[in-house]
Parts: sequence; structure tokens; C-alpha cells
Amino acid sequence: MATPYKVLITPDNTGLLKVAQTPEVATKVSELIQTDLDTHHVFFNERGFHDHIVHHLLSLYGTGASPADIQAAYERNAEYQWDAKPTHNGLPDRLSDWDEAKKYLGRGDYYPDLFRFFQSELERLGWREGLVKYLFEGSERSDDLLRRMFAGLLHPIIQLMYGVEWEQPAIVAAALAQAAVHKDTHKDLFTLSDAAAAKVSAPMPAILDLFAEARANEKLKTYLTDPDGPNTSILITQGIDDTVALVKRVRIGEAELEERTAEMIHAAVLVASSAAAAGGGQGGNREPRYDFFLMHQVNLTPIFLTLNAQPWIPTEMKLRMLEYKIRSNIITYLAVGCPPLDITPVTSYKPRDETLVAKPSDLLPRFFPVQDDGHTIKLARSITIAQPVLEKYEEKDWAVIKGADTWLKLMYTVLDATEDPAVTRYIRGTGFEEAWEGIPVRK
Repeated sequence: MATPYKVLITPDNTGLLKVAQTPEVATKVSELIQTDLDTHHVFFNERGFHDHIVHHLLSLYGTGASPADIQAAYERNAEYQWDAKPTHNGLPDRLSDWDEAKKYLGRGDYYPDLFRFFQSELERLGWREGLVKYLFEGSERSDDLLRRMFAGLLHPIIQLMYGVEWEQPAIVAAALAQAAVHKDTHKDLFTLSDAAAAKVSAPMPAILDLFAEARANEKLKTYLTDPDGPNTSILITQGIDDTVALVKRVRIGEAELEERTAEMIHAAVLVASSAAAAGGGQGGNREPRYDFFLMHQVNLTPIFLTLNAQPWIPTEMKLRMLEYKIRSNIITYLAVGCPPLDITPVTSYKPRDETLVAKPSDLLPRFFPVQDDGHTIKLARSITIAQPVLEKYEEKDWAVIKGADTWLKLMYTVLDATEDPAVTRYIRGTGFEEAWEGIPVRK
């Protein structure tokens, strides 16, 4: 049985796609993830870049990869990880005191102490009960950790996604600890947005309409500097009042949860893929490239399907997390330069392959050997999960991605951008023309 100290993934536990796997692959992925959690720190450099091994290996496992694929991915990415650090003497035992714990939040050196603390708490309470207490309880402490989940380019909540989807308490404990060592960068954004949204009486617009309003908002654009600038940080500090004025309109009722979840997934995929296929900051003729920041917004989407299916998570918290995700995605869209919101570059895309496969999932094995840290297989997996969810909503007014042919071309934009690129797989600031410099012209 999986415990907060032991990773144990079985062949029938392959995540949302429910692919067939073998005992050999299940054993391999369990052993390697255990090694990663036991021997590596949460960050691998002084800039706070994250260890992605858990995400990478489970995405491979959950899309049908072999033991050799998983071993190769692990070896590529283990060599540059920082070694795990020791705990500070007796500290994990003192972290149940919130006043004491506050001293160590946002400080990467205390990750091992927080990881050990959350492991012991999930063992004591049960991992579901522990997650409710420390993330979904609505207390000062759980609200603090919930906000930090969205820091660090969404990495803590992405880690949580894999822990909950695969029901692995050790990964859940690691996700809680990872959130705890990030700064509370979103405190003003989320608290002010929550308060302002409570006073909004008008119905929430379609999500893509909010993206379009962001693109048309010249005042918000004045806070953007350049593709490499701290645009998100500026929007949620200097520009906080103007940002809240837009995102406070994200307010979801209980009866809307399922459809708004699908609409959020649709918006995340549409925004990222249309920008990638456009081939230039505001439309061009270069090879497709996904924006690094918008890609993370897509990679996070499966967690909301998993959370919504859990009866032990309060509905209020499901709604709140979905609202935070939508607000975060709109701000990310602004920060990368507001690329065009147009499906045409996807529907008109001509893949490099002369003979096309029958369906997007047929392309998944092509992503297994991609030489990266897992972002690409996570993106391909997330899109594969999204398709059947969104096909049920094609008659809705908000639905833009429609038809099997569009989904196939969309997946080909991912493949052609990442399989064997002459230059970088991802760009940063896709709405800025200069971000596309050096990307080859489409043949």
C-alpha cells in the first residue's frame, strides 16, 4: 500500500487516461519516483528551478511508455538535481504550531523539514483528511498554503495534481512542502479578487470573453515591459487595482462547476495553441512554438477533473481553486503579450508528416523520447485528456475547438514544435515579436 513514505503504483493505476500498463513498468516508475523523493531537493539551482521528475515519469507512465523510456527520462534529469538536504534538528516536530511554522515559509532550505512534517501529518490523519486540513479547511493556515500552490509557475499545484490523481500520499506531502517554501506572491491578488468578486452582481462572462477584454485593455498593457520582463509580478503589484478590476468578474456558482471546468480547460488550450500556431507575436509565418508560461496553464488543467470527482473535498474549495486558476491564466495571458485569440492558425495548420495518424493519441509515443524535463509529454497528455471532455460541449456558444480534425492538427502543432527542433522548444512572451526571433520560417 502507498504511504506518505512509500510510493507504490500498480499496473491498474495509470491516471486519467486509463492506459494499459504492465507490472514491470509500474515497478520501475514506483522505484524511480521513490528515489527522486528520497534523494533530491525540491530545487536544483539558486534561482529556484524545480525538480520535475515526478511529473515527467508519471506522465510517461500514464500515456503508455515503456520501462526503457522511463529509465532514460530519469537518467537525463537526475544528473543535475541537488542532493536532498538534512532536516534541522527537531524542527519537523515543532511545525504543527502555526506561529512557529510561519518562520520557515518561503525558505527553500526548510523543504526537508516541511516534507517530513507533512509526511507525519498525512500518516497520522490519512492523506485525504490531511489534505483537507492543510489545504481545504478555510483556515488562515490552509488559505496561506492554497495561495502558495499557485506560486512558482504553478509547480506546487502541478506536483499536487500527480499526487492526488495517482493517490500517492508521499507525492501529496511533497507538494504541500513545495508550496510552503514558495513566497506568498499571490496574496493580494487572491484576497482582493475574492473580496471584490463577492460584490459583483452581474453574471460572469464567457471565459474567452475575459481574455478578449484583457487583450483590449490598454491600461493593463502599460504594465508590460518585454518578453523577459517581470510582467506577472508587475501586474499583481503595481497594477493590482487594474488587474483586480478585470479578474473580479470570475465568480462561479455551484451549479456551474462542471461546465465552467470544461470551459476553463478549453480556454487554456485555445489560448496556448492558437498563439503557438500563429507563428509570430501577433501572427506570422514561423514554425509553431508554445509559450513556456501558457504551456504550464494547460499542463495544470487535469487536476480540476480529478478534484471535482472527490466527494471529500468541499465544493466551496473546488469553486475557489477553479476561480484562482482562471484568474491566474488571464494574468499569464496578459504577461506574455496578449497574442491573438484565433483558432484559424490551428485549423489551417499543415503538419510536417506527409501521412497523418488517425487520432491525437496515436502520436503520444513520438513524445516519449523527447529530450527535455517533462514539459512536452505533460502538454501532450493534458491535450489528450482535454479532447473527450470538451467534445461533449461542442454545441456551447463558448466552444471554439471543434471536430476531430482540429484536435489532430492541434496535437501536430505540439509535435512539430517539440520533437526535434532546430532551436528552442518553447518561447517566452509569445505575444511579443522579439520572442520569435530565431524561430525558423515555416517551410
